[in-house]
Amino acid sequence: MVAACAPLVEQKRRKGLKRARPRKKPAAGFDLAALSPVEVEEWLKSIGFAKVAEAARSRGVCGLALPHLGHSGWEELGIASAVDRAKIMGYLAELEENGYEKNAASSSPPPPDSAETHGGSAWRRLKQRVRRMDIAVPVDHKKLWFEKMARSGKAPEEIKDSLAAQMDSYNLLTLLLLATVIPTATGVCQEMRWDDQGWPLSRTRFAYLVFSAFFSFMLYAHFGWSHIASVMVADVSNANLRVYMESIGIPVLTELGMLFAMNFFCFFFWVIFTMVALISEDAHWIVWLIVGFGVGFASWLAVHFISKVMARSGFEHHLTACPFYLRLQAHAGLFSNDPIPIDPSLPRRTLLELLSQRALQELDGKQEEAKDHGDGSEHREEAEDHGDGSEHREEGAATAREADDVLFHAVSV
Repeated sequence: MVAACAPLVEQKRRKGLKRARPRKKPAAGFDLAALSPVEVEEWLKSIGFAKVAEAARSRGVCGLALPHLGHSGWEELGIASAVDRAKIMGYLAELEENGYEKNAASSSPPPPDSAETHGGSAWRRLKQRVRRMDIAVPVDHKKLWFEKMARSGKAPEEIKDSLAAQMDSYNLLTLLLLATVIPTATGVCQEMRWDDQGWPLSRTRFAYLVFSAFFSFMLYAHFGWSHIASVMVADVSNANLRVYMESIGIPVLTELGMLFAMNFFCFFFWVIFTMVALISEDAHWIVWLIVGFGVGFASWLAVHFISKVMARSGFEHHLTACPFYLRLQAHAGLFSNDPIPIDPSLPRRTLLELLSQRALQELDGKQEEAKDHGDGSEHREEAEDHGDGSEHREEGAATAREADDVLFHAVSV
């Protein structure tokens, strides 16, 4: 019975087996083992694995090693996803069958770095990282912005145009804020009443008046510093713009941008404070609760943003040193069309020291010239004094001769 059923079982078993697909022959004239590490890098980039291509190039992976990498080898090169490793091994099978043409346009899908992998797109992951870095509210990185602009390799004319446009926007917005704050604060506080001892009856409006005056002063200071920064950027020569930016421009423009950010968010707080000053002190408690929530939120937002900007960029009182920077720029040769023999890649303090030495040399030279000029004038005055003495001596001699003639004539008579 068993012997009779054996042929039927063998026949069913053979029917269940799939015939192996014949392996295609490699493309004519293509030898996978002959690929160099540079060609392997180009092939990996063409199929969308740029990061892996750099790792393979640094490890010296050539065509001879490609078929033997396996999952562990690709994982060691930086492909953590098993799906991506399966994809790259599939592309490797196609490479063995179809060959590889250098600089050929790839019909592969978009790179996995920009696809929806590893927990989301690259843009989504970037936003998550920025939120973690900046804590809830993204902030403005002033110092990083100006450093990237100065070292971007752009033409000096383009950098100056960009900086001029930014300075113009600062000045325009600052003037608009001044034109809003001063008239509004004057109108709100116009009806203030005072008691017999000279104290304000409305402490809220008095506090609003003090804050408005302080805010107006900050806006005025920003406008003045922005004008100084605009002049310094416009007058420096194109040949020495990089040295100027690395030594003076980046810190000054950074703090100017930080001050503008402070004024911008203080204006938001000032608007809420204006509402508080306009509300009667006898208003319902719900009204004061809403206003108090708005003041608290505005204060938190302003303090958070300003503190983050200062933490990212640093505040070292460079704006208050602008009068010294003006002198330094004028005497260190930054106006000259001839490049200053100073390497702009040096640390900022070193650049500032070298420029200060050049400025001191010019100032000392002018002082010596003035001293020499003063000594020359003194010598001339002394010579003139000596000349006046000789004239007096000549007059005395003439008078003596006249007296002798008179005496001789008298004796003769």
